[in-house]
Amino acid sequence: MDNIKKHIPNILTTLRLIMALLMPLVFLYTPLTFTLGYFLIGDITDVLDGFLARKWKVQSKYGKIIDPFADKLFNGLTLLFTSVFVNPLLFLLTGFEAAIAGISIFRISKKRDINVSQVGRIKTVVLFFTIIMSLIQPLMLSLTLLLNSLIAATAILQGVTTYKYLKECYQENKLDKYKKVDNKEIDEKQKIIEELKAKKKELEKEKRKETIDYLAGTTEKPSPFKYENSESNKEIDDSNEKSRSK
Repeated sequence: MDNIKKHIPNILTTLRLIMALLMPLVFLYTPLTFTLGYFLIGDITDVLDGFLARKWKVQSKYGKIIDPFADKLFNGLTLLFTSVFVNPLLFLLTGFEAAIAGISIFRISKKRDINVSQVGRIKTVVLFFTIIMSLIQPLMLSLTLLLNSLIAATAILQGVTTYKYLKECYQENKLDKYKKVDNKEIDEKQKIIEELKAKKKELEKEKRKETIDYLAGTTEKPSPFKYENSESNKEIDDSNEKSRSK
């Protein structure tokens, strides 16, 4: 049973992805009432897959990547075809959703975590009702004013969400640049330290050789200050001191 539970959320996510790909056929060959039911079923799978994954503690990498993609594709295509066949005003919302989806895909490709804000959650709920109302409105013209209000509210929330995502993306890219610079500086300093250590090793080797030669009576006694105050020792100490201070 546990093995079956493990796959149910991913099955629901995959089902919604397939439903998204079939959305053009639904709009072309079925009545609006069927389209409305189809959309509701798709959104129910969206709620269920996340809920079950958390409840059963079976979150997976597949779900983490595919779930938001399936959501964006399902809602995006629904918006697009609703714009084409029902209400052209929804093209504005479609554009915003495309922008949000594009930014999300870019951030996922950079292996960055996407934390949905409170505004984003509210936007998703309002968008859900906007799509439903758009599919109902042709059957009930008295809902036109309410629909237009929902479209305006959704557009504002989408704009705020898009701005927030762009800001986060900019900050992440800026942070990445700083990290690259810092890593480069660290690598350069490490390289210098390694070179100085190698030089110090050579000096110590030379010191041992001179000591052996002195003991053998072939050379004069080496100066004790020649190596202790060597440039390599000083540079290594300076480099280590700078590294510790940072």
